[in-house]
Amino acid sequence: MSNDLSRPEVTVHIPNVKLQLKDLAYLRSLSQPEDVRCMLDQKSRIRLQFLDLIAQAKVPPSEATVAAVGKDKVAMLSKLHAALESESWDCVNTASYSLQRLARRLEPTVQDVPTEKGKTLLQNGEVNVKVRKVGCV
Repeated sequence: MSNDLSRPEVTVHIPNVKLQLKDLAYLRSLSQPEDVRCMLDQKSRIRLQFLDLIAQAKVPPSEATVAAVGKDKVAMLSKLHAALESESWDCVNTASYSLQRLARRLEPTVQDVPTEKGKTLLQNGEVNVKVRKVGCV
């Protein structure tokens, strides 16, 4: 009678995962931020995150947005100064609120971005990934 309580070694292979066209279209739209952004359902988005093809990151505003906000800010500041001089408090309130909204447009936003593996998938059409350590599909 053997008292060997060791466990046998087991090798587990994760199967190949085939993505759908909508997954690839979404991944491609993320890699081209100035073009049309595809929409994706939550289930597919979670699958792409689990496969580490996309991740959420804080993305700064584009240069075009920064330029547009700068131009709008100059115009809004002149309206604010004019409203202050004429003591038009409703216009002061509106202008200050507009300036707050412009400042918020300059803050980074959390968006989906392709990971290095996601970019490699788009370039080569094939990639080996290690799934994330946490999360559910």
